[in-house]
Amino acid sequence: MTDAALNSLPGKERAPRSVGILNGWVTNAAKQVGVPHDRLTWIIASTVAIAVLQRATGADGRTLFAMKGGAYLEHRLEPNARSTRDVDTLFRGPETSFLGALDAAIAEPWGPFTIRRSEVREIANARAATTPRRFDLRLEMHGKAFRRIPIEVSFGEGGVSDEVETFPAPSLAFFGIDSPDRIAGITLAYQVGQKLHAATDPDTDERPNDRVRDIVDLVQIRRAFFPGSAGLSDLKRACTSIFSARATVAAAAGRSPRTWPPPIFARSTWSRDWARPAAEAGLDLTLDEALRSVRDWVEDIDGAGTSEGH
Repeated sequence: MTDAALNSLPGKERAPRSVGILNGWVTNAAKQVGVPHDRLTWIIASTVAIAVLQRATGADGRTLFAMKGGAYLEHRLEPNARSTRDVDTLFRGPETSFLGALDAAIAEPWGPFTIRRSEVREIANARAATTPRRFDLRLEMHGKAFRRIPIEVSFGEGGVSDEVETFPAPSLAFFGIDSPDRIAGITLAYQVGQKLHAATDPDTDERPNDRVRDIVDLVQIRRAFFPGSAGLSDLKRACTSIFSARATVAAAAGRSPRTWPPPIFARSTWSRDWARPAAEAGLDLTLDEALRSVRDWVEDIDGAGTSEGH
């Protein structure tokens, strides 16, 4: 991710008048910051997409759409974050208000961009109390597409919807486009809980666990935000909340529920798949070393009381 590099570029006083002009500015920026053109268009478009979604607010005055997952961690962990190609979000409101909030949020342009969406589809076979959704946001200028951003939306579980954390948005001033001051995401403690649950899904013939990338993310999150014994009580509260909520869903569906704390071990494809996400993140550990780090962290979290602060 290149948030800091983009923030260092001088701003423009005018918005781009066409996709062609904007792409020319992207080419110029790519040369200056040493990032591929395609990656910069992703950063621009994904930042605009989440800014547009976060115009939808709830009764508490906070955004209804909070970032999570890989794109969220690209911003929080830069520069050593895995790259991603979609934006994962949590909708903090009731399912019945999701479509109305979405359409209201994208109704108005963002700077030079008109925002259009594809059909909203349910994600088949998702193991969640409320079925997640998937759609694309298309950024257009005068009817010509600049970039399409795949969006996934999940709904509340446990206490994940109760709080958000914000962080500075990358500046798009060099491209003549306004940026939000800050972007909202789920708390990092709940992000850890969700990733630990996903990483410990069992392997099955129909559904092998291919989430080795979550081990990369967990090691990085621990190093960057929870060194030593930082935040253990917050992490325990979030992790037990996620595991409890998902155990209830599993039991209702006739599956074996998993409880906290989870055992941490490699799944069948992880040895083969480890090198790429680890290299993308600049992670200097073998798979066994990374698993040991996560296993030790889970033990520390599980042993936490309720008095520690973050």
